[in-house]
Formats: sequence, structure tokens, C-alpha cells
Amino acid sequence: MSEKIGVVLLNLGGPDSLDAVEPFLYNLFCDPDIINFPGSFLVRNWLAKLISSKRYPRIQEQYKQIGGKSPLKDFTLGQAKLLEAKLNEKFPARVFAAMRYWHPFTEEVLDELESEDIKKVILLPLYPQFSKATTESSVKEWKKQLKLRGNNDIEWTLVEHYYDFQPYIDACVERINQGLEKFPAELRETADILFSAHGTPMKLVREGDPYSGHIRKTVMAVMKTGGWKNSHHLCFQSKVGPQKWLTPSTPTTIDDLAKNGSKQILIVPIAFASDHLETLYEVGIEFRHMANEASVEQFEVTEGLNYSEKFIDALAELVFQGLENSDEVKVSTKDGNHSNMKQLTLSIILGFVFPFVCFIVIGFSTDYMSPSFLTEFEISGQPAPGILLAPFSLSLYLGIILKQEQIVPYIFDTSLFRILSFILFNWILYGFVIYLILGKLRKRKNLQSFETPPPPPNFGNAN
Repeated sequence: MSEKIGVVLLNLGGPDSLDAVEPFLYNLFCDPDIINFPGSFLVRNWLAKLISSKRYPRIQEQYKQIGGKSPLKDFTLGQAKLLEAKLNEKFPARVFAAMRYWHPFTEEVLDELESEDIKKVILLPLYPQFSKATTESSVKEWKKQLKLRGNNDIEWTLVEHYYDFQPYIDACVERINQGLEKFPAELRETADILFSAHGTPMKLVREGDPYSGHIRKTVMAVMKTGGWKNSHHLCFQSKVGPQKWLTPSTPTTIDDLAKNGSKQILIVPIAFASDHLETLYEVGIEFRHMANEASVEQFEVTEGLNYSEKFIDALAELVFQGLENSDEVKVSTKDGNHSNMKQLTLSIILGFVFPFVCFIVIGFSTDYMSPSFLTEFEISGQPAPGILLAPFSLSLYLGIILKQEQIVPYIFDTSLFRILSFILFNWILYGFVIYLILGKLRKRKNLQSFETPPPPPNFGNAN
């Protein structure tokens, strides 16, 4: 292969100085995949400014305790260098790092790709488990920047996930074995192995996000490959805001284990490819202090995959497979709002059609084909409440038109205005109810299926 291949490692990024903490947080909370609620686009930037300005002093203090910056950029660039050397043993390749919320941004990487005239690219997320908040957000940014440039020349393939890709699992097992070696030999088999993954809001799970299912599959594969007899547990960390997140939380799990007499705990930050604030400070400092306060005698944390040779080999193998599959597969990563828009559109249509289908027969089978029907209609001798008449309004109005009644004289008649108001009310009422029903059905389906994701690794081709 003589054509130079570009590989872009996708990652969240992190502040490279204390002064970068606030703008990094602002970029994070400006992401529609992070702050996403009805009408959020109207206030998202304002909210991002408010949240980042309130949070950054506390986050700055945390970064001070791990060296004054996030090590994520250095680790990712180091991984890119090692991977590039590995790939160049087989074909010409350049490896870049595109960060979502801080430098080097996606547009900076595209500048380099264009300057080197690289036309074929593999997008390789450093998120082994797929989530809308990580992989999908980074891919959206990639597509957005390509569109802004009008660049249709780059052929790109996405490695969507590799949560139980065996070479990746082997790298995780190696780190756990290294962590267990920190315990006295006679205690290694009794230490609790605590897999701590970054949490996500349950809202994402209900929307079909496969992340939590992927995490569980990763843990199962790691434990099977490792063959340890230790008791193991899965929990979730880094909760932000008042929403319900994945449970159990890591602090709660540590406390429960300590109350049940656990004295040795090994924490494995399973969803993190590299060490950064969540592993070095949250786990390494906050959770360690919590464990010590709860009388845990030995609390250890596995090192991130970072520069693990097995991990770099796994990334290289994913690139090789991505190149082999790039002409055979299609993109399966979808816009996170696609399902919601489909649900809304269907609700609007059904909200209009449903009453017509249900009640048109009533409209045509009565002699009350006039607006006065709405004021004269009675149920059991009593005037019918307006809300009960809402379903009839659409069929009656259509009946008037289809029977070519003289509707023009009614234009300024208050009864016609009542009909029109009922039509609008009818449409909104049924559309809203149908929207809620469809949403409940979709969420129930997602909750039942999110733990059975498709076999990895999965590749998506841009073309």
C-alpha cells in the first residue's frame, strides 16, 4: 500500500493549563449532546457560561493536585506517536489526535490532513464503549467541520466501538494483574475488584444509548479472560447535576463494601483509555480518602492503559481491520436527534388523522352537520363538556366541507370559531398524547434491549 493513510484518534481533551479550565468547561457544556432538553438551543450558550463560571474555581483546585493540567493531551499524543510507528511497519501512515473540547480541535487536525493531502482516514475513538455523549459527539463535530469546509475528498471510516475486542480486553487484564501485584500474595485472591466506569444520565439509556450495556460486556469479558476468583463489582462515577444517573455509584459501593468487612479494594477505571482528572483525582484522591475513612486497609487503583504495548497493538489491529472493511460497510452512527424527530413527526400526523379515522363515521351519520351541533349536542340529556366534543370537531368540519354546506356565512359566526378552536385543541391534544405513548414504547424497548449490543468491532464507512 503506497497511499498514505491518516488515523485520527478521537478524545474529549482536557485543559492544558489552569487558565484553560474555564474555557474547556464552557466548550463542554456548549455541546448539544451534553445539555439537551426541549428548547435548550435557546439558552445553551448562556447556561454553559453560567455553569463554567461557577464550577471552574473548584475544578482548578482539583487540577492543581494532579500537576496543574490534564495529562490527557500528552497521553493521547504519545499514543498517536506509538501507533504511528507501529502502523508504519506495514504501510505509510500519519496518526493525529482530535480533541472534542480543547486543543488540538478537529479543525486543526483537518488543516494538517489537507496540508499533507491525505485522502483516506480511519477515525479511531479512544472510547472503547460507544455513547452518544462521547463517540457520537466527536463524529458529529468531524462531519460538521467537513461540511463547513465543503470537503468531499476525504474518504473516512469510523471504528464505532471495541468494548469486547480481545486485544483490548488483554490490555485491561494486564493492568489488573499489575494492580493485584500491589497486594500481599496471601491477600490477592480476597481483594475486591471494583470496576468504576464514567456514569451517564438514565435519560440516555432510555433513548437507546448502548454505553452501559457495552460496559457490562467489557467487565464480563475481562473477568472471563483474567480468570480471577475475586469478588468483583461494577459501579459508576462522576455524576453531575440533579438527573438520575446509572447506579450504583462508586462512593456508595465503596461504603457498602467497607460496611460488609472488605479490607482490600482494587479499583479499575474500566471506561477510561488514559489517566486524567476522573482517575487521578476523583478515584486516586477522593475515593481513596473515602475508603480510608471507612477503614479499608489497602486501596489501589490500576494504571490507565496509557502507553500499554498491548493497548497500542489493539489500536493497530483495529486500524488494519478498519482498512479491510472500509469498502464493505456503511455508517451506522446516527444523529442523536433522529429518533426524537421521527417520533415528533409521527405524532403530528397521527394527532391529525386519528380523530378523523375514529369519528368521521359519526360526523357523516348525523343530521347535525353544522357548527350549532357543538352547542346543541347533549349526552344523557345534559350538555356535553367541550373536551368530550373535541374528537367530533374535525370530522364535523370535514363533513361540512365535503357536503358542500354553506360555510362562508359561518366565517364570522362564533360557532365556527368554536369549531376551529376545537380542531386546534383536538390536534394538539391527540398529538401530545400520541407523542407520550410513542416515547414510552420506545423507552421501554430501549431499556429491554440496551444490554444486548451487536458484536464488536463495528466499522462505519462515510461513503
